[in-house]
Parts: sequence; structure tokens; C-alpha cells
Amino acid sequence: MRNLFILLFVVVISLGAKAQASLPEGDLQVNAGLGITNLAFPLSIGVDYGLMPDITVGGEMNFWSYKNRVIFSDYRFTVIGFSVNGNYHLNTLADLPSNVDAYAGLNLGFYVLSSSFAGANDSNLGIGGQFGGRYFFSDKAAFLLEVGGGTYFSTAKVGITFLL
Repeated sequence: MRNLFILLFVVVISLGAKAQASLPEGDLQVNAGLGITNLAFPLSIGVDYGLMPDITVGGEMNFWSYKNRVIFSDYRFTVIGFSVNGNYHLNTLADLPSNVDAYAGLNLGFYVLSSSFAGANDSNLGIGGQFGGRYFFSDKAAFLLEVGGGTYFSTAKVGITFLL
């Protein structure tokens, strides 16, 4: 597995990039990722819209499921989260290369936790934040790395972004 990551890194660096990292006003991008938490590996899919220079708004859906042992029995827990977000892209401010996109922002989301364990079902509204970056390896695709916090469905995640 380590060799695969090294190979992928070398390929990405050698490709070079010509992409404009900050999402242009009126454009869309789709993000897909795999999260990392202390309980599970959430899957996420989302979309971002270029609202104005250096500012995007978007939405995301997360899904994760895990087993836990409670009082000598195994129970399955499932979490589905929906959120809206706004991000400020630091490219202009930090004078970043055109193939790099760094951003920070806030999100507002709703999650539903369901379980076979009595009393463990829950839903809630939460506000959180995220910080992330993308490395564009082509005009239309980038690797994504993001860290979020403050809500039940916020995670660290790795993924890919496609410009539409």
C-alpha cells in the first residue's frame, strides 16, 4: 500500500498542472471523499459553486456506519449527515501557485443517527468549520485533503475533486 501512495505521489508531481485552482464565479465542482474518524470511515459527496471571486458555497452528504459492543451485544450505528458550507479560498491572499487551492470556511448541517440499540437514535443540527486544500493534477481534477470539526459528521478526509 505504501508503494502505491509513493507511485501516485510521483505521478502527480510529474504531471504538472495547468489548472486555475480557485473556482471561477458561476462554475461547479464535485467532491468525493473518504473520511477518517475514531469510529468509522465516512463516505462523502458534495458540490461547490463559485459564488464570487475566492468565495464558494456548497452542500455535502456524509454516510457512515460502524459496530459497537454495548452490554455484551453488538449493535450497528448508522449516521447520515447533510450540510451546507461556505468557503473563502486563500489563493489570491496567499499568492499560491495556480495548481494549489487552499480554503477555510463554515458549515451548517443536520445529522441523523440510527441504531439497533434502544435509546441511541438521535438527530441534531450543528455548526462547524473546515480547512482544506486541493492539488490540481489536470485542468479538471484535483486531490482533496480536508479537516473539519464542530459537528458529528465533520472529519478529516481525503478525496478527489472534478470541475464541471
